[in-house]
Amino acid sequence: MYVWSVEKLPRTKTYPLDKAFRSDDPNTAAQLAHASKLREYVQRIIEGGQQRPVTIIAGISEFIPYALSLLLYFEAHPDEKLTDELKVSWTSAVMKSNEFHMFYHPKYDLTMMLMAAAYAEMQFAAESVHNLLPADAQFEEASKLGAHHLKIAAGIFD
Repeated sequence: MYVWSVEKLPRTKTYPLDKAFRSDDPNTAAQLAHASKLREYVQRIIEGGQQRPVTIIAGISEFIPYALSLLLYFEAHPDEKLTDELKVSWTSAVMKSNEFHMFYHPKYDLTMMLMAAAYAEMQFAAESVHNLLPADAQFEEASKLGAHHLKIAAGIFD
């Protein structure tokens, strides 16, 4: 049975979001700093390659609302000047190359985070039924869990 490996997740480089987005409002500045720390955490757990899919999913799920907020703000204020050029780097999950590709808009970062979450959900589903046979007592429950995570992975971009 082929099992997707978290080692094949798209990888990213650390990029402090609070470096590109500055705010005079202390609350907004604190939110940006927190978002930067969450993104750095996601980068570390993906980069580690040995993390369980549930850890990766949890980290990404915590960051996604911040990434979405940044995207919505960026699109609502297209003329707003950034204090530094937004440069987010990711590798491809489908190409064998480990080459990083540079993106200059928050939508690409959000898309790649969602893609990494989908792959982690696929891995979680595969691990739930891996090595089980239909005659095993846990097979039905594990199959339901696997199907649940495949549905999540398939619906991430809905």
